[in-house]
Amino acid sequence: MPRVQAHERLLFIGDSITDCLHESVAPPLGGGYVQMASCLFAARYPELRLVFENRGKGGETIRDLERRWEEDVLAAPPDWLFVMIGVNDVLYALLPGLKERAVDAAEYRKIYRRLLERTRSGSAARIVLMEPTPLEEDPRSLSHELMRARCALVRDLAAEFDCGLVDTFERLQRAITRFPGQGWMDDVPHPSLKGQAVLALAVLEHLGW
Repeated sequence: MPRVQAHERLLFIGDSITDCLHESVAPPLGGGYVQMASCLFAARYPELRLVFENRGKGGETIRDLERRWEEDVLAAPPDWLFVMIGVNDVLYALLPGLKERAVDAAEYRKIYRRLLERTRSGSAARIVLMEPTPLEEDPRSLSHELMRARCALVRDLAAEFDCGLVDTFERLQRAITRFPGQGWMDDVPHPSLKGQAVLALAVLEHLGW
């Protein structure tokens, strides 16, 4: 049985991996895992009439998330809050001309803790942290090592704040490793539709679909 109740509101916030052009090309939920999860849940449990919302914004880091947290999360707290952020925090450190936008591990943890503290004190939302996804398919890459370290921080925070956790990085990387060359990524750092489907199934499993 699903873990959600009828008419509950599920808000997904993050960067372009969540966004998937939900404000332009594919409103209102985007062309990725949020829309997939919403449609699949509705197909199996139409009577629950869940409300899915996409608050992803392409290119953002956790600094950007903090700037809009009050308006997008706390002003009208959801019943469930899914957070996935971190690919740009790491990616910008690897791109010439964008290093000033990168967020190192210490700052990332500090801001993330601040957001979780504000949410715990300002709402009754059930918080679920999602690991940020791989930047590329090669498990030997520097980016892969950096992202694994960032995911470890997310897991630590989930334990500290007693949040739910979705092991999105591990699931997508497992698919890439077991079945290489099958188009799991469109580019750096974006999963393809097939990769997004892996994320959607991870969310659905967490919700007891």
